[in-house]
Amino acid sequence: MTNTTNERLVFTPLYEELFYNTRYKGLSAEAKLLYSFYYKRHKLSAHVYSMGNTMYADKNGIFIVFSNEEATELLGYSNRKITNLKNELINFGLIKTKRCGLYHLKIYVQPIQTDDDNNSDNDNSSYKDDSNLDNTKCENSNNTKAEKDNANKQNMRNSKIYNKYIYTRDTKETKQEKIKINKNSSNTFEKQALESLKNKVSPILSLNAFGRISVLAQGQYEKAKWLIDTIFKAKSQIESRLLSSDRWLYSQEGNEAIRFETNNFLSRGVESALLQITEIIYRQHEEIKNIKGFIYVYLRKFMSSAVKKYLTQNFELSEDTIIELNELVNFKKPVQSIG
Repeated sequence: MTNTTNERLVFTPLYEELFYNTRYKGLSAEAKLLYSFYYKRHKLSAHVYSMGNTMYADKNGIFIVFSNEEATELLGYSNRKITNLKNELINFGLIKTKRCGLYHLKIYVQPIQTDDDNNSDNDNSSYKDDSNLDNTKCENSNNTKAEKDNANKQNMRNSKIYNKYIYTRDTKETKQEKIKINKNSSNTFEKQALESLKNKVSPILSLNAFGRISVLAQGQYEKAKWLIDTIFKAKSQIESRLLSSDRWLYSQEGNEAIRFETNNFLSRGVESALLQITEIIYRQHEEIKNIKGFIYVYLRKFMSSAVKKYLTQNFELSEDTIIELNELVNFKKPVQSIG
């Protein structure tokens, strides 16, 4: 059945302020498009941070990891072109970057400045400094900062929360401290368990892929372990289907196609698949009836496509072989996970 509406499709907004604001005159259309993808990823990082996961946040603010290779594959530009576009965005104050290891950059996406912001002195502020704009407005108001502080203190004195805090007995404070200690210990164990899990899968899955898993799992070990198990479960089903045919069971190409170590479409594509899953769940979580079922079906479909792509692009296959391949790795009755 043909889709007659785009409402369910994932989209990337293109901000008109970049076209109409004279501040950004001279910024190329390609750079504006790249910024839209950067900002979309930033919103996802911000959502993850709001859920208590600090993987994509540091003392400089919220950042994204968006490699040139990923942008090249997404937009169809060369690596050099992406680098030039990134430099454009830096020059126009739309992103800041910081080296992270040998091959990756942390990208701090800056908000678009509107006409009202052009007279501001905060062009170089990072996300953690956005509150400075509000503070500036407050300082220009009729009430002085001291008056506001006094008013706030008076409100606190009159509040039950303030009185409860001041007059809490030592025994109750001790219990609260113990709860904090236990919570901190639990978080430490969770982080150590995640680190151990990362080390176990590092020979097969890249660090970026595990980073996507950690975000999707919201930093929880049990969810991360389930996601990893699901990845290999989906891969195992594709492998079982493909190798059920003698044509692929005894061939080198068939065994290469189902291995992360030899099939780049699998190893690199799993990062993109996990990111897309995270975005879809973030945007359509209320419509997804069975999240676990949806994730499994999505990963299985991605791996099926990656295996076919590897075989058809690296080997000369006859028409009959391609037909057989499609029949082997296609799943005609997918789980209906989205209403």
